Amino acid sequence: MALWLGFVAFGVFFVFSSLFSAQSTKFLENFQGAFLGAFFAFLFIRIGEALTKIYERHSKNNLAIVQLQHHFNDCLTLITDNMHLIDIFLEVINTTETKPNEPIIYTSQLHPVPIKRDLLVALINVDFINEVFSINVRLRKLNDSMQTVNSSYAQTKKAFIEKHINVQTYNANVVSLKPDLETFKRFLSALRDEIVKMIAASRILIKDEPVLSKIIGLTFKSRYTKSFKNKLPEEIKRLRKEIEEIAKESRENIERIKKQSIG
Repeated sequence: MALWLGFVAFGVFFVFSSLFSAQSTKFLENFQGAFLGAFFAFLFIRIGEALTKIYERHSKNNLAIVQLQHHFNDCLTLITDNMHLIDIFLEVINTTETKPNEPIIYTSQLHPVPIKRDLLVALINVDFINEVFSINVRLRKLNDSMQTVNSSYAQTKKAFIEKHINVQTYNANVVSLKPDLETFKRFLSALRDEIVKMIAASRILIKDEPVLSKIIGLTFKSRYTKSFKNKLPEEIKRLRKEIEEIAKESRENIERIKKQSIG
């Protein structure tokens, strides 16, 4: 608003200055020079403030993306752990189905996956925001369902240990959890793929660009660009390869520790 008022004031001044006599020309030239100097100083200050705000907004966005990368990596670890625990639990259930009179106590439980809601307000790209929000919603539903299964089994186990139910009732309740666990495993697998995609997307969004390009292009990157969509499949492929290599190293380390323990 102040900028427009400055333009109006200058226009009014210019019109009235032309009405003065030639004798006041030198005075007007001096006055115009002083006015223009002050006006452009004001203009550059306002532009500088605007660019500073844009830069700070961009910095907050980049920081939030980096924090989400770390968060999603933690989510991947917990999801993989939960899938492993479900496999073990399903093995217990399968054994229980073949031996209904022999109780097997399962000591582990599924772990909730953390949710990061506070970082959404710092993000710029609307498509990325929507996908993060969608994952958060799915994680919340998954955590609630896993907590329900954990509580259900804990109550069944407690009742059996305290001899409130017999082995047949205990095993029947354990077997009844099988459909839910199989659903969780499919859901976790799909969610893992989505999170891998989000990590790949964040890596593309955070790639370094010239500072000027970031500032100028900031308002035009609120959606996934064609270039982004072209890069995403290759980035996902590269990320999956990195994850497989890390998993392979982890398995090799576990096997090496096992051999050392046996030896």
